[in-house]
Amino acid sequence: MAEDKYFYFKDVSLYASRRRLPYLMKWRKDLFSLEVEEEVDFRQRISLDIYKFYQKDSKPASTQYTKVVPVIKEVFLSHYTLAVKYIHETPIDDGEFYLYQHSKDWFDIYYFSRNEKDRRNIHIDFRDSIEDLWITVYATAGHKGRPSSRKNGEVITEERFRQFLNLTIQYFYDPDSVATLLGDYIKNFKLLCEGDTKIEGLIISVSKAFEDIFKQLDSRKEYLEKRLIENDGDSNIDRAKFRGELEGIGYAVKVININK
Repeated sequence: MAEDKYFYFKDVSLYASRRRLPYLMKWRKDLFSLEVEEEVDFRQRISLDIYKFYQKDSKPASTQYTKVVPVIKEVFLSHYTLAVKYIHETPIDDGEFYLYQHSKDWFDIYYFSRNEKDRRNIHIDFRDSIEDLWITVYATAGHKGRPSSRKNGEVITEERFRQFLNLTIQYFYDPDSVATLLGDYIKNFKLLCEGDTKIEGLIISVSKAFEDIFKQLDSRKEYLEKRLIENDGDSNIDRAKFRGELEGIGYAVKVININK
């Protein structure tokens, strides 16, 4: 099986209007890329691209427009887990809920809050094309997409919307399982699109996920600190890499402590 790798992306385009917000990626050669926004307090976005019938074997690299640097798994997880947590905990009132079907394999699911003074929306974008499958879930401020949803979408119940959202959160909960659970997710998602089919949910323990991340971070931190102190045989390049990884671990812990 191909090894998972993790990266941080930051646009460096001279044109501010063309810049994407910084994000992190879990990447597996010839199979998928899984993205999460860096600024999880500002916007929660999780996006998965599954490669079906084409090869994407070259790993992400910097260009004149985008800076790409490798990061450790725990840095990715510190942001990813928070994004899942925040989306899962987004308050949902008796607002507006829509299913917008563009084609037989492209669906948008929307929620727009009722409170005009505190506008919120949740959006699930599901596209199952021949070449790849793309699933994105957003939780953001504002009511972007509401006019077109009102015009072209089917009004659905809050209960049905929650079924879509819970199914998607369950699917994305464990980033190591997005490939193995894909078939069940697609099947259940399309059943929900056909009607009010009820999908039984899983119990999500966000606190357990944080505990696991902290254990992994502490273990790796202890190893690196011990090696830097006790092993004089490492090259200067290796020691610089270890110190950089320690800084990354410190950053990941800070992100979790601030936001959990």
